[in-house]
Amino acid sequence: MHRHKTCGGTYRFLVLLTVLILPSILFSQETMIPGKVIVGFYDGSSPEATARRVGAKVVRSIQSMNVHLLSFSESNSIDDMVTNLSSQPGVRFVQPDYVMSLPETGQISQEFPDGNRPVYVRGVSPETYYKQPGVYNIGVDSANIIATGTDVLVAVIDNGFDFDHPLFKQAYISSGYDYIDFDNDASAEPGTLQSHGTFVAGIVVRVAPDCKLLPLRAFNEEGVGNCFAIAQAISKAIDDDANVINMSFSMYQSNPLIEHAITEAVRAGIALVAAVGNDSCDITSYPGAYQYVLAVSAINDADVLASFSNYGDYIDICAPGVDIYSALSGEYEWGTWSGTSFAAPFVSAACALVLDLKPAWKSRKVWNHIKTTANTDLEWGTVPLNDPQYGDGCIDVYEAVLSIIKGDVNDDGEVNFLDIDFLNRFVNMAGPAPLPIRAVGDVDGSGLVDTADVRILIEEVYKKGE
Repeated sequence: MHRHKTCGGTYRFLVLLTVLILPSILFSQETMIPGKVIVGFYDGSSPEATARRVGAKVVRSIQSMNVHLLSFSESNSIDDMVTNLSSQPGVRFVQPDYVMSLPETGQISQEFPDGNRPVYVRGVSPETYYKQPGVYNIGVDSANIIATGTDVLVAVIDNGFDFDHPLFKQAYISSGYDYIDFDNDASAEPGTLQSHGTFVAGIVVRVAPDCKLLPLRAFNEEGVGNCFAIAQAISKAIDDDANVINMSFSMYQSNPLIEHAITEAVRAGIALVAAVGNDSCDITSYPGAYQYVLAVSAINDADVLASFSNYGDYIDICAPGVDIYSALSGEYEWGTWSGTSFAAPFVSAACALVLDLKPAWKSRKVWNHIKTTANTDLEWGTVPLNDPQYGDGCIDVYEAVLSIIKGDVNDDGEVNFLDIDFLNRFVNMAGPAPLPIRAVGDVDGSGLVDTADVRILIEEVYKKGE
């Protein structure tokens, strides 16, 4: 039994159970919204004129994509409206607007609040937040010696943040935008799933403490949104020059609008990360399955796939997602939660650290780097390539950043002849140690910094100069 906070400030006891919803039932969650269709137009077309011809009107627009939400009488068939619009000149695509849900909406109990309500002190407390196993297992603290995500903008498409939470007092957070209430305040609102976005953001800040957060509210307090709101949020992230987009949501049907928005984000160079769902099934989920989106499954502290995590040949990488401790909205402020929604932000934050060091890298480069630096030697054994449960391995935050600066022993941002001299003096003449950490000089990965590393560095620098 566990005590849960309700909207009215009273409490009730719930049995701590997680319901696994059959995929066939989950398909019904992607319900068409009555009286709404989404239309993409070619340049030079008139959305308003087209809408009038079929008895509809334009109610929302994504101008940068020339995509518009049309409203019409709910007494009319959506299928008929799609057919009528498809035959109109200048129409690129037509689709219904679908109800979308966060993965955790299918669980009876969403969160486990920490009744102690510990005081927050950056870098120290709550101890459970800073020293939790998942953070330790992927090398976050060592990685933060090298990079902290400074000035990297991470867009979190979710159901809003608790801006008053102490964790975010020292963080740079834009007010973002609310695509549910259509205003500039992306604050979380009281409800069953009100803490979801706050929890996700707390994980991002734990791994990349100096990143900037862009909250984009595309789901309500019950974890329900729609695909047009998601596309608007992605467009906003592009317009605001986000470097990373975290998408802790999934769906089982490919959606032309969201795919188009994802494609535009990739073209803009944004690193994209998505949860894959909590239904313990191998049905392909989106947006994780779209090209250059890092699809993240969840593992527990024993490096084993979480019992709830989806899997399949589209998985790119896995990350901790069981009993994660992070920020909650409301009175208790801290708690524990499980889900692929909370594995994804570990990867998004790792992307932020990489982009801190390599700001010119684009989405494809980041996507490949995160995969190739993943840890394949898990507690139970070695992950085979493209494993349907673990992808290319578990996110290794430390290796992702260390591999970028390895050999740059004088910490000037380049690997060149100066590093050879620096490393040689350290090895042979008791010179200063490689910066920012000794492991930067371990070029061959042997665990030692010695003459072998000097030789390899000489070969690499001279090869680069040829």
